[in-house]
Amino acid sequence: MSSRPTNKPTWRSHRFLWTLSTYLPANSWLHRLPAGAKMATVFVVTVLIALLRGWQFGAMTLAAVVIIAVTAAVPFRQLVSQVLRTMLFLLLLGAFVVWRAGVGYAVEMVLDLTAAITLAWLVTITTRTDDIFDTMQRALRPIDRSGRLANKVALGFAMVLRTIPALAEVTADARDAAAARGMSRDARALLTPMAIRTVAHAHTVGEALAARGVLDGPGRDV
Repeated sequence: MSSRPTNKPTWRSHRFLWTLSTYLPANSWLHRLPAGAKMATVFVVTVLIALLRGWQFGAMTLAAVVIIAVTAAVPFRQLVSQVLRTMLFLLLLGAFVVWRAGVGYAVEMVLDLTAAITLAWLVTITTRTDDIFDTMQRALRPIDRSGRLANKVALGFAMVLRTIPALAEVTADARDAAAARGMSRDARALLTPMAIRTVAHAHTVGEALAARGVLDGPGRDV
């Protein structure tokens, strides 16, 4: 006897030692939504965030993303952790923006980027990487008959969606490690491991790209 499908998500991991960019399989409405629709939403929201001024739109967008995540049965603890980690990562940049452009603009920047990054994170955990690749390739196929450009753009787009949350996780891990050593106020204890892990991440990504032939000449396929 075949069992009826259930709307209750069946998350692969039962612990919260999770990777920010990892796809979390489930049967929610957001998981079933086509990848193209989700990626188009990220594009439109990002453009609106860039064009509209004021912190209100960023705050409303972030609230909407949280509501969408909750209705899609994303574990609430992971959602809160993602938002807080992203804000922590952006506050480092925000401190500089306060000095250059004032508190108001810094608040707007942190809210806008937190909303955009959290939305991108939500797409990555509810969309398979292969679906992202396929959607980008289909979108570029009319202007790229050879397929080389489509492959590289699709790979680059997927990397952007995953690299920003990965760097936010690096920041949070460095902060936790510094706090565990009682050095939470020591900038070197935070920035040094951040720099080392960021370079290591970039090196790993570079090796993966080289293995796929992305760094080869124009005559090679991806």
